[in-house]
Amino acid sequence: MDTSASSTVRSFLSLLYEPGDVLEVRAPKCRERAGSSFASTVSGYFNDHDAAAEAIAKLDTSGLAPGVYVTLNPVRPDLLARAANRLRPKASETTADADVPRRRWMLVDVDPVRPAGVSATDEELSLAERRTVDIRVHLAGMAWPEPAVCMSGNGYHLLYRVELPGNDDGAVRAALTSLADRFSDDAVAVDRSVFNPARIIKAIGTVARKGDDLRGQLGVPDRPHRRSEIVHAPENIGVVTPEMLASLAEPTAKPVVAVPAGDRFPADPAGVRSWLEARGVSVKGERRNGTKTMLLLERCPVDPAIESTGGSDIAVLIGDDGKLAYCNKHSRGADFTWHDLRRAVDTEYAARGAVDTGVDLSGILGEAAEEARDDRPPDPADPGPLPPEMLRLPGFVGEVMDHCLRTAPYPNQTLAFCGALALQAVLAGRKVRDPGDNRTNLYLLGLAHSSAGKDQPRKVNSRVLQEVGLAGAIGERLASGEGIQDSLFATPAMLFQTDEIDTLLQSINRSRDARFESMMSTLLTMYSSANSIYPMRRRANNPDPGVIDQPCLVLFGTAIPNHYYAALSERMLTNGLFARMLIFESGPRGAGQEPDVADPPPRVLDTARWWADQTAGDGNLAGSYPSPKTVPQTPEAKRLLVELREQSEREYADAESRSDAVATTVWGRVSENARKLALLYAISENHREPEIGAAAVRWASHVIVHQTTRMLFMAAGHAAETPFDELALRAMRKLRESPGKTLRHSVLLKRMKIDSRSFHDLMETLIQRSDVRAETVATAGRTALLYRLAEKEGEEGVNEGGPECGL
Repeated sequence: MDTSASSTVRSFLSLLYEPGDVLEVRAPKCRERAGSSFASTVSGYFNDHDAAAEAIAKLDTSGLAPGVYVTLNPVRPDLLARAANRLRPKASETTADADVPRRRWMLVDVDPVRPAGVSATDEELSLAERRTVDIRVHLAGMAWPEPAVCMSGNGYHLLYRVELPGNDDGAVRAALTSLADRFSDDAVAVDRSVFNPARIIKAIGTVARKGDDLRGQLGVPDRPHRRSEIVHAPENIGVVTPEMLASLAEPTAKPVVAVPAGDRFPADPAGVRSWLEARGVSVKGERRNGTKTMLLLERCPVDPAIESTGGSDIAVLIGDDGKLAYCNKHSRGADFTWHDLRRAVDTEYAARGAVDTGVDLSGILGEAAEEARDDRPPDPADPGPLPPEMLRLPGFVGEVMDHCLRTAPYPNQTLAFCGALALQAVLAGRKVRDPGDNRTNLYLLGLAHSSAGKDQPRKVNSRVLQEVGLAGAIGERLASGEGIQDSLFATPAMLFQTDEIDTLLQSINRSRDARFESMMSTLLTMYSSANSIYPMRRRANNPDPGVIDQPCLVLFGTAIPNHYYAALSERMLTNGLFARMLIFESGPRGAGQEPDVADPPPRVLDTARWWADQTAGDGNLAGSYPSPKTVPQTPEAKRLLVELREQSEREYADAESRSDAVATTVWGRVSENARKLALLYAISENHREPEIGAAAVRWASHVIVHQTTRMLFMAAGHAAETPFDELALRAMRKLRESPGKTLRHSVLLKRMKIDSRSFHDLMETLIQRSDVRAETVATAGRTALLYRLAEKEGEEGVNEGGPECGL
């Protein structure tokens, strides 16, 4: 076994156990010698963890065992007498559940589904990795602490720290069952069986040897033996509380499908199953697929001659959000919809006025669209783009803007403001804070079309930082989460300037690739760590990687507006990055000019150099462990900040009462964002003796509230969960932008650029939801059909998507 792998084993034991803990090392089906057909269980107990690591390494190197394992939790100390710090072949006694007095870990074991006794292909392993990321993101959203992550050779392990008795009354089992129900499907499975306290786990650092080490066989994918490894080990692992476990295990409340009065049923698997079986539909099984549950049917309720040939060929789909659909993969039943199923099992269904549009819209609409419409939240008002007079600060920021506008071929005030604000933010990074410990780190996004002046602010910032000796603080591409971490570790205050924000957001939105998930996680955590520490990831060859003390990551991104809006989705809007980002729209490109070729003004360079020379604290370690200067607030400023906080709390509570996840996410950051901007206003106005006054707070409050309202309005008009959503929102935008909010059928069809059948289905849906009204007008010789946007109705009416059949 190589030295690095042996070190990984020792690091893994240090992760699981405290000094002096007794653990069992076990190797099932271990052969006596190479070529021997006889195999037995090898087992030993260790309180000397170095000796355990050495024994594991020796056994792994021999290749005699398919795998080497250790107990997940420490065992009773008196078991050491079975085989003290040594391995014993032909062991008849191993650790039982009663031998584990306390649970220290909960294991989430994620493996690709494959034939028994074989290793995973690279593609299968990649599927397990992506599912692991999904689980981590889901649990992080429930406030669970960060887990340790390991690649087991054929799958992935998530290790969550717990403090529970060996007999935990089923808490871990219930939590794992909940995760398996949500995340297991035909491709990847979350192991439900690893709940018992005496569970053994792969000794990370050893090789997984299931089946033959299959490589290079023509026409057969490689199934190689792999060495397991530690992917991520947090510096400080938080404990999952019993309350967190219980919350995960609790069934999620599901909405009720909007069906006609007198025939309502819960839109969850149990409720739909009961409804079906009460009407004579035989349900043969139940299966999870991502965020949906499939009820597998024996035969087609619409055409009983079509019988299931196995699997999920005939099924009713129930989304976790309560949406319903019917799926029949047989050629004779491929066109059947949920409406058809309802009519087949409920003879009164058509009589109650159900409308068949030819597509399965029941999961989108329900059958009481008009009733549901009344319960929608009011449309967010559109405040329009931020007034130009708000895009300026006194002092340094304004002076940098003037230089940028004077030297740009196409002056753009919005982008010049964003660039100058970003420059001020990074110069003051880790050097100042307000009384609430808010820092200057910002994520700024300027929206502008191509050739609208996006390059000049970046060039100005790079030139100024280079002139004052801070060229190392300039970053460009956001290649990966690890790359961002490494850059900040070397230079703890950095300005990343990129024109790839829209591409990045689309990649994160459409892909569950671990690289993009890691980048998203890094951006979110780095932002929140500005007034604390950011622990670096642990590597096998570096068990003590250190931390970044008070990192200041400033992001100045630009994007083309329609590309940015195309990247919006509910996932993007609610994961926190959207709320942390200040978005400024530049509008149409202005007139060009013959720009000056000029160096940055001496006054700008003098101020920037002053910031570069500042140290936050005393002594040689001030750069590594700064003590930022606190910028005071006037009494009036404090009062205004309290008023803003109370206003944002009221908006948050209102959004929470409406279950508006996007609005709660955005309003939850308003107070913090305004305090950051007020701090930047003060230090721009007077860098030597700054004070946060009423003018700073009024400006910051105006900007943030305006931008928050604008963000919500734009999100409502562009964010789509499904392709159907996107079409619906696009149609409504076309109507809103037309004179009288009205278009003829033929005109709207041409502008939508979709086939006539899809257009018919789309407009029928919008009419049923009362988003759009259909009107007829008499013209010369014929009657014309018009579509008019319903008064006071907006895009929130189309915020659900129908489940797809192709699973």
